[in-house]
Amino acid sequence: MTPPVLLIAYGNPLRGDDGLAAAIASEVSRTLPEETVEILTTVQLLPEHAPSVADRRLVIFVDARAGEKPGTVNLSPVSYPDEAGGGAALTHHFRPAHLLGLASLFGRVPRALLLTVGASEFGYGGPVSASLRSALAAAAGIVAGLSR
Repeated sequence: MTPPVLLIAYGNPLRGDDGLAAAIASEVSRTLPEETVEILTTVQLLPEHAPSVADRRLVIFVDARAGEKPGTVNLSPVSYPDEAGGGAALTHHFRPAHLLGLASLFGRVPRALLLTVGASEFGYGGPVSASLRSALAAAAGIVAGLSR
C-alpha cells in the first residue's frame, strides 16, 4: 500500500546548508513508520516525481531557503496554479507548484505544503551550519505532526 504522505526533501547535501532538507528527511525517517510517510530525497525537483505526487493525500516539500533569517522555519501552502508565476517549469527552477501542475495530468492534485528553513551557508563541501542544527529538530517535528 502506498503511504498517504510523501515527503520530498530537496537540496544539494554537498553545499552546506542546502543539505538541511536531507538531514530533516533522515530525522523524520527515524521517527515515523514507512507505512505513514514515504521519503524522497533529491537534489532538485523533477517532472518524474509527478506520478508519486498525484498518488498522495498530502505532499510536504522541504527546502533550505536563502534570503530568510537563518534557522527560521516557515510552512506555507503550495497551490496550482501558482499565483507567483515565474521560473521555467522544466529547468533548475522547477518549483513545487510546477510539480503539482504535472500531477494534475494524472487526475489528482493533492494538498501540498512547503516547509522552508532560512539558510545562509551554501559553500561547497561544508556541513550544515551550527545555526541551523537547532532548526532541524523543530522542522522534523512539524513534518512528523503533519504526517500523523
